[in-house]
Order: sequence, then C-alpha cells, then structure tokens
Amino acid sequence: MAVLAKYTNGNYRVLILDDGTKIRVNNGEPFVPTRFESADIKITNQCLHNCPYCHEASSPMSVHADFARFKPFLDSIHPYTELAIGGGNPLLHPEFDSFLVYCKERQFIPSMTVNWRDLIQQKERIQKLTREKLIYGVGVSMPAPNERLSPEDEEVLKGALAELPTAICHLILGIHTLDYIQRLAQRFYSPQVLLLGFKPVRRGLEYKQQKDSVIQKNIEDVKFFFQDECDYITQELNLESVSFDNLALEQLDLLDLFRSKDPEYYMGDEGQFTMFVDLVKGEYAVSSTSMERFPLGGLTADEIFQRVRRGGEC
Repeated sequence: MAVLAKYTNGNYRVLILDDGTKIRVNNGEPFVPTRFESADIKITNQCLHNCPYCHEASSPMSVHADFARFKPFLDSIHPYTELAIGGGNPLLHPEFDSFLVYCKERQFIPSMTVNWRDLIQQKERIQKLTREKLIYGVGVSMPAPNERLSPEDEEVLKGALAELPTAICHLILGIHTLDYIQRLAQRFYSPQVLLLGFKPVRRGLEYKQQKDSVIQKNIEDVKFFFQDECDYITQELNLESVSFDNLALEQLDLLDLFRSKDPEYYMGDEGQFTMFVDLVKGEYAVSSTSMERFPLGGLTADEIFQRVRRGGEC
C-alpha cells in the first residue's frame, strides 16, 4: 500500500493510504479538527432510475449543479480532502469529467457512487477515470433483491467489480435482505461491502410508510446476525471487508460498540470530521439525512465546517 496523502488537521495528523485506509495520530488527546476531512458532495439531482426509496428524490427531469457559481467555495477546500461525489447520477452531469480534472489539480481525493446499471453501461468510462486517478473509489448501489439481472448483465457486473479494485458494493438495510447479503460473495467473488442505513426522507419516507413492516423485519434479521457474528463477520460471510455508515450502526444497535470497542475503526459522529454539501441547491448540512439545511452563501469551507461542528447555521 502506498501513501496517498498526509496532512495536519488541528491537533492530529492524518495519513491516507491508496486502499482507502485512514489513520489519525496524535499524543492521545481527543481529536479537534480545524477542517473537514471528507464531504458528501451532491452535484446533480438527475437520475434515470426513479428508485422508490431514493432519499434525494432524484428523477430524470431534475437539474445539475452549476460549478462556476460555487467555485469560490470549492477553491477554499483544502488539498487532500476526500469528496464522495453523488447525486442523482454524477455521470449524467455534462461537466463531470472536467470537474474531476479540477479536483485533481486541487489535490482532492474524489470517489463517486453509481447505480449498478450505470456501471454496466459505462464501465469503460469509469475504468478510465480510475486509471487516470480522477476517481479513487467507486461505490456501486447494488440491485435490490426483487430486481432480476439477466445472466449477461450479471457477468458484466461481476467483471466490472473485479476490474475496479476500490469498488465497494453499497447495500441498504431494510432493502437488501440477510439472505441477499449472505449470497453476495457467492455471486460476486468476495466483494467489499458498505452497509447503509435506511433513510426515511423524501421518497424514502413514502416507501417506509408503504413497506414499514417489511423494512423493519429485514433490518431485524440483519441486526440479529451481525450482533451475534460481529467479530467474525467478514469470515462468516466470505467478504473482503464490511463497513457501515453511522446510520446503519445506529439501526443495527452497534454504534456504542464501535465507539468503545473499536475506536480505531470508528470514523466519528456525523459532523465531527465530515459534512454534506448540495451544490445543486447551494446548501450545506451535517449529513445527507439532515432535513435542516443552510445556504452556502459566500462562506468558505472552513467557516461552514465550524458552523457544522456547532450544530447549525449560527
């Protein structure tokens, strides 16, 4: 593994390796950052798939971010900041590739999230972006259990995942069942998996109101398994790695466990080192699940982060 970046942030040092590993080091004091280490950056609300549980309510007719409008904000972001670029489908933004070139010039570390269908349809483009170090990680929103892949599509998806060493399969609690998670490695060769909490906002709220009992049963099944097998989860499931967002840890009742037992693997509470930025509407928030969002205005990245750490706009 090679060192991708190292920098000082407040009272500690950050080391990022090219496999995505992040290490924070200081003399044992609580970490007090002066800049955000990573941000979810929404660059479009356009997507062709109309997933019924989409927490951003993306649609085929939605709009893209105007990068020029927010260039002062983007210019104020520090080098080596990790940007998780999403939408919508970021591949649909007409200036996406040029935005990635800008990110490379600014020494940001971008990743992106795409739907499995888009990986199949644009795998050569995505592979080219990763080869050229314009994208470092690719999150792939995997098919829901009720989505039937043709044998041809499944083979293409397998190959695309295998050819992207930093690809991570995104699974949503309540949508992807325990049986699906257990069968995933058999179908896709021991992939890396990120479990995401179910977000009951926008279309996600409507979906939850319609399917609440199914969602809760699916979450409870996964919760029972993970709480019993947590120390051996990658071996038990034959996965390369399993990680969680904070909402998934909360919904699985594992948040306190990771905070106390595995602090080296716990990357912090929402807003502690991270933030969410919607460049479509020009808003920021503690996280993408927060319904309390504030205008970017003319604020710099550091000014916004200090507001996020205080819990809001003031």
